[in-house]
Amino acid sequence: MREAVEEAGLRPSLLTTRPVALRALVRATDAVPSGEVVAYLDMGGTNTHITVLKGNDIRFSREFGVGGVTLTEALRAIVVPGQGTIELSFDEAEALKRAHGIPIGQEEAGHSGRIPLSAVSVMLRPILERLARELWNSFDYCNEQFQGEAVTRLVLLGAGASVRNLAEYLTGVLKIPVVRADLAESMTSALRRPKQGTSAGSATPSELGLGLALTERGALNFATPAGAGVPYRLAEAIPQRVAAAAAALLLVSVALPAHMNVLSERSRIEGLKGTLAGLSTKSDAVRRFRAAREEETRLHDLLAHLTGGQVLWSYVLRDLSHRIGPDVRLTLLETIEPQAAPPPPGAPASRPARMIRFSGLLGTQNRRPEDVVGELMQSLERSPVLGQIHLEGCQAVTTSVSSFVMTAEIAE
Repeated sequence: MREAVEEAGLRPSLLTTRPVALRALVRATDAVPSGEVVAYLDMGGTNTHITVLKGNDIRFSREFGVGGVTLTEALRAIVVPGQGTIELSFDEAEALKRAHGIPIGQEEAGHSGRIPLSAVSVMLRPILERLARELWNSFDYCNEQFQGEAVTRLVLLGAGASVRNLAEYLTGVLKIPVVRADLAESMTSALRRPKQGTSAGSATPSELGLGLALTERGALNFATPAGAGVPYRLAEAIPQRVAAAAAALLLVSVALPAHMNVLSERSRIEGLKGTLAGLSTKSDAVRRFRAAREEETRLHDLLAHLTGGQVLWSYVLRDLSHRIGPDVRLTLLETIEPQAAPPPPGAPASRPARMIRFSGLLGTQNRRPEDVVGELMQSLERSPVLGQIHLEGCQAVTTSVSSFVMTAEIAE
């Protein structure tokens, strides 16, 4: 990366990671209280970065392949009931996404030309559910690693996070406040004021670019001069005042080694005592958290036992959403009440099992439709709440999309 920048005629002075630059920008804008655990979601074109901060502590950072372009690609082939599949170019799908975003509530009753917004919501739902699952997994990991200190707020950054209704959708799913923040705008508002001879529509610098400019001396930096060794890295990483204090301690330790060793051990012991005292309160929080989880599990099992013989639709739908893969999108699900056949003479009457019928679309890409259908049926056969999977029909809609209809029994 450094060689690529140098070939462009620039001299790199700082090469660091995304979380370090974001921490510097958050610290400069004083966006949140230092004691609050906040997650920052930077949604780009094809990738999304999530960083969890508490003050200056970078607790978690990861990247997953969901971005603004992913939402746009999901709208390029929209299935409209009664009309078939409407194919859109990338520019048309991008314009549709920018104009309407994620239709929620009464907005789904509207139209964009001949495309109902309810169909737009159906096509975006698998991508949004994947985004929500990635966020839940990240939050659960942080909660477990840091003794029950859960994430209390999600801040959306980047151009992709400006999708209309994205914050409202994530608020309803995650049950925590979700806000859209423009940290670069807050830093450059004074520079954007119209001045004599300048334009009022100047572009705002990128948030990561401002974070790099605000990164303090001594932060993680991979952009070292050619041939620089360990002494240079130590000189850059250690502030001058800290280096002077360390030199003074070394001089004193030469004269009084035994005394300095005793002071060092006492300081270490006091630090360990302070750390132990701080962990005592956190251990109580962990015990309460685990007890609450066990009580929740017990209540769920009790509810399932008391409602025996009835379909728990929340379990069925959640299991079904986990069984379908990324190449499958459900468009319709309905229940089928089977006709009870008369029992043989002398045999007790038994209630037939209820069934569901669901239909959807398969993204075949370069694969055969029967391979994708076979993987879906194998995944559904392993379900503890579904059984007797039966394929009623499958036909091609386009060269890369096929429709299917299946039925399954529900275990009660």
